[in-house]
Parts: sequence; C-alpha cells; structure tokens
Amino acid sequence: MSVKSIVKANHSKDMAKTDIVINLVYSLNKGEKKSIKMYARHSTGEKDYIVLFDLICQGVTDKDNLRSEFNRLRPAASFDTAIKYLYKVITDVLLNLRMNKDAHFILYERLLKCRILYEKSLYDECLLHLHKIQYSAQLSEDYYILSLALRLELDVLISIDFGDMTEKLLLHKHTKLMEANRTIHNIQEHSSLYELLRYRISRKSNVITRGQRKYLDDLVFSELNILNKMDTNIFTISKQHLLFQANYFIGIGDNNQALRSFIELNTLFEKNKHLWANPPIYYLDVLEGVLSSLRSLRKYDEMEYFIRQLDILLNEYICTNFRLETLCIMFLYKLYPLLDHGRYEEALALKWNYEEELIKKVTQLNINRQAEIILYNSLINYLNKDLKSARRSLNQVVFSSNKLAHLSIFRVIRMVNLIYLYETGNTDLIKSESRSLMREIKEYSHPNSMEALFIRFINIILPITQKKRLALWDSYTKNITTIKKNKADMNY
Repeated sequence: MSVKSIVKANHSKDMAKTDIVINLVYSLNKGEKKSIKMYARHSTGEKDYIVLFDLICQGVTDKDNLRSEFNRLRPAASFDTAIKYLYKVITDVLLNLRMNKDAHFILYERLLKCRILYEKSLYDECLLHLHKIQYSAQLSEDYYILSLALRLELDVLISIDFGDMTEKLLLHKHTKLMEANRTIHNIQEHSSLYELLRYRISRKSNVITRGQRKYLDDLVFSELNILNKMDTNIFTISKQHLLFQANYFIGIGDNNQALRSFIELNTLFEKNKHLWANPPIYYLDVLEGVLSSLRSLRKYDEMEYFIRQLDILLNEYICTNFRLETLCIMFLYKLYPLLDHGRYEEALALKWNYEEELIKKVTQLNINRQAEIILYNSLINYLNKDLKSARRSLNQVVFSSNKLAHLSIFRVIRMVNLIYLYETGNTDLIKSESRSLMREIKEYSHPNSMEALFIRFINIILPITQKKRLALWDSYTKNITTIKKNKADMNY
C-alpha cells in the first residue's frame, strides 16, 4: 500500500470517528451531559475535548465546520486527538452510569471484583461474594453471569485444594455449571432460529409464495424440536418462543394468530417485570407487535391501552435512544387511525406535536425508522394538499437507494414518489422511474399483485371519453377486489 493510500485510509477513519462522536453526543440526555461536564470539572490537565463537546451541543454538526471552529478556538490543539479523547470520556462516563443502574452491569462489576480478590489470594472473601452473585444471577435468570461465577468458584477451589469439600458437593457444582451452560446453549440455539426467521421475513416480498412459506415452516419445525428439550418455565425461553410464533404468523399474514401470541407475550412480560432488561427493548417489540396486529385487524379502540403502556415506558426510562424509539412507535400508532379514517387535518396537528422531540431528531433513529417517519411526514403533507413539502420530505430517502434498497418500505416510498410525479404530469420521468423500480423489485424478490397493478395503472394513458374511462376503472376495480381477498397482499 502506498503512503498516499495509508494517509487516505487514516483520514477516512478520523472522519468516521467524528461522525460517531457527533451522533453519540446527540444521543445523550440532560443527565448524561451533566455527568460529562462534572467529569471535566474534576479532571486535571488540558480540556480540549470539552470545547469540542460544547461545540457539538451548540449545534455545530458539520464535520468540516466543527474542525475549523475547534481549530479557531484551540489553535495549538489537535482536533483528531480531541475527538478520540472525547469518545473515550463519553463511553467511560456512560459505563459508570450504567454500573449504578443496570442489574446486569452491577453483577458483572461484582464478578470483576471477585476476580481481583482471587488474583490477590483472598479466597474466602472471593467465595463469599461469588455465592451472593450466583444467588442474584439465578433470581434474575442471568445464566451467562451464573456460568462465569460457577467457573470462577471452581478455579478458587482448585487453588485451595478444595478445602474440606466432599466429592458429592463438588459433583453437584459441576452439574450446576453444566446445566447453566446447557441453558445458554439452548437459548442461543433458539435465538439463532428466531434471528433467521426475522431475517427471512424482512427479505421476502409482502406476498408469500409457496416456496417462501416452506422456507419459514422449516424453521417452525426446528423451533418445536428445540423447544421439546428446553425448560419453558424460564422467562427468556418462553419469551423467545412466543416472539418466534408471533413473528411467524405476521410473516404468513395471519394477524389474528399473531395478535394472540403478542397478547400472551404482553401478559408474560407484565408478570415478570423484575426480569426486564434496562431499558426493556424486548417489551417495546411486544407492544409494537400488539399494536401492529390490532391495526391490521382495524381494532382501533383496543390500541389505546397499549399506547398508554408506551407512555408509561417514556416516564420510567431515560435512555435517549430508547425514548426516541418509543416516541416513534407512539407517534405512528396514533397516526395510523387518523390516516385510515381520512382525518388528515388531525394527522397534521399530531405531526406538529411531535416535531421537536421526534421529527427533527429523525437522523438519530435506525435507517428503517428514518424511512418510516420521513414517508409518513411526506404523506401527511400530501394529504393536506402540500405537494411541494411532500416531495421535499420524500427526496431525503428517494435518493438514498444504496442504503435502503433492501428494505420493503423503500418500495412503498418509491411508489408514493410515482404518485407525486403523476401529480406533476411528468410522463417521461414516470416511465423511467417505473422501469427502475421494477428492476429493483425483481432484484430483491418479485412484484406482488398490488405493486404490479399500481405500476401498470400509473403508466397508462387515460382514454378521452368518459365511457372508456369508466370501463377501464371497472376492470381495475375487479382486480383490486381480488387483491383485497388475499391476506398477504392486504398485509402490504
């Protein structure tokens, strides 16, 4: 590799680190920012990194502007060094904050202290703490910690030549360790199937073919075989099984069965609140699953309870990314009934209510969520007769095909864009975009009935006479009626 290539590669890494730090700062809540300021006040030496931190907090987020502004304020300091040190400070502070609040982190910290006691030959003290950790790990069903604690205890016992321990007790400890490892293995095996299911569903077209159905059914049989050898009284295993079932039913378009599984999941979570992660990401998935199923079944009144549960999560957890994700789900499921019932002015008012805390922070969401929010922001503008704003909003993702092409929602975005082009009467661009969209759909799967019908319709030249127009519309109405009877098409 040439010197020029090495310099270019290092520059790219520095630019990527700058992006990461900017996003990291923007993800911090007020308490976390205050903790970083306090850390800076109590530390000694030059604090160039805090100048950088303040600039980002003040809204200087363009990388080039950030570098030039920092260099103006700190001409003798290195921007790249300050970025790296700020990254270290933020992650260290966040880790210390989590140590004090998250049960999983607390157990890991206590286990690390036991490792220090073991290395310093303070065996009795080490064993005392290990037994407490094992008890806490069993209560919280944290089998990874339990396995590590049991293994360290056996290492300690070897160091003291097993003390006055009987062989029976030693074998019992071996059995406990093997059971913990077996549970971890079963959970991991089941997780692999669930992840494969989610991946296959995300990559299939919205209309499921017979081959794709078999592709999912194979995973169901494997899941049942694994489940037969697992202890279903363990919360994590029950949770994963119900998540697997619910997502499978969504994948095949059976929303009634999916709803039953999600309701059962919700009951399981509400009964085991002491076992929730912090923040409860899986419970958020459950609430979204319930809301999605209820919306598909048009049971809008029943959605209210679960939207209130989202509001409770917002009040109980301060993690910025989690709160933003929760706000996103809450906004969408308040919005859907308004759009479904044609209450477009209320939808616009709802959008403005979420403008500051969600829509302006859309870049902090994952790419799929960004696409969702931008799409619905655009649709709200369009349905309120503001085509210019609608097109401007949608262009943020229409020209990001490399990042979004694999997402099913991107196909919807491009079809909505075709509607906007149709409104402008640009027939050449409509034809070009339609061909491009069909190529892209075929590359990742195949067009479903709704997509094929829509693209065919958007490209026709309407007849001049009213009689021929009505005849054409009748033929399309028959096709739409047929599509409505197809569960998978209506799940689009």
